[in-house]
Amino acid sequence: DNGLATTYKFIVKRIIQIHIDLEDVEKREVDFKSKLIEWSQKEKTQVEFNMVVDGAVASDKLYEIELLVDRRNVSKASHASKKRAEQLAAEEACTKLFI
Repeated sequence: DNGLATTYKFIVKRIIQIHIDLEDVEKREVDFKSKLIEWSQKEKTQVEFNMVVDGAVASDKLYEIELLVDRRNVSKASHASKKRAEQLAAEEACTKLFI
């Protein structure tokens, strides 16, 4: 009766916050690369992170990472940081493979 904003506040305060610490969830970053490597060891598969474009020498300063699982291209990502590009590729692979 009081609108969407009131309903949203009610649900968050009375239901969600009682069971979940939303600030903790927001701050927590999932390490998808580690998660993917653990999964590959458990499933006895091979995971490779290949650098397609090296940001240190590329004109646009972006690293492009290709992720292979059992020599099959599963995902690709680019970012100004090599580590972040690997995380983005691993996140995409996780969503495709098992999450």
